[in-house]
Order: sequence, then C-alpha cells, then structure tokens
Amino acid sequence: MRFVQIAIAATLVAAISAPALAEDAMMAGGTMSTMKPGEVVTVMGDGHTGTMMADDKMMAGMMKMAKPIDCIMIMTGKDGKTYMVTPTSKAEMAECQKMAM
Repeated sequence: MRFVQIAIAATLVAAISAPALAEDAMMAGGTMSTMKPGEVVTVMGDGHTGTMMADDKMMAGMMKMAKPIDCIMIMTGKDGKTYMVTPTSKAEMAECQKMAM
C-alpha cells in the first residue's frame, strides 16, 4: 500500500514538472518558434532576453529604426558578454541558416 502511494506521488510530480522540463530542453538547443507579427525580442549584453507584443503605434516607431536581416547569430562568450555575428560570406550565411533550421 505504501508503495502505491509513493508511485502515485512520483507520477504527479513527473506530470507537473514535465512542461517546465520541456521548456528547458527547448532553450538548450531545441527548436525555436517563428516570431509573430508585432512580436519584439530583446537581448541584453549579459545574455538575458525578453519578448513582448507591440501595438501598431509602438511598432511603427520602432520600424523607423529597424533594418531587415537575412540571418544573425547571437552567442554568449566565456566572459559573460553577448556577441552578435552578421554573416558576410556565402559560407557563413549557409552555416547561419543551417543553425536556424
């Protein structure tokens, strides 16, 4: 009887923690999703990120500063700083697109 109670408790813990573990797996090299129109992603110098949905007025203001991209790579170095790479050669662009798939 005691074993059944432990098994039920373990099952509940696993069921509750599964979504959190799945999200961690996605961020650790899993697939990413496509941004929706109006979605804004920010990346700070220390590597933390944020997202928000901008209204039309805010988006119009930001689009005045924006320029389209083909592919960019963002990485965090051992020094804790975040770096951005914009591919310039065909080989770099191919590697960037390969990572994005």
